[in-house]
Amino acid sequence: MLAQFAGDSPGLTAIATATRYVSTPVGDVESVGWQFAYIIGIASVLGVLSWNGGNKLLGVTNAGRFRHTVIWPLIGPIDVLIMHRSL
Repeated sequence: MLAQFAGDSPGLTAIATATRYVSTPVGDVESVGWQFAYIIGIASVLGVLSWNGGNKLLGVTNAGRFRHTVIWPLIGPIDVLIMHRSL
């Protein structure tokens, strides 16, 4: 029964894995190792550099306006749902 709900809580997942109640899919992770490296390494670095470059081009005021008018309406509802779930 614990394995059903392990995905709902990172702490529960860690406990279930540490006690070996559920197994870690090592083979699955190893088979997509280079994809993880690309997503975590290259794409993340390029994303941060692009964001910083865009903010530099826009300037402080317009970058703030962009965040408040474009980014916050997209991310805000997700953030509220995540925070509500964690309470």
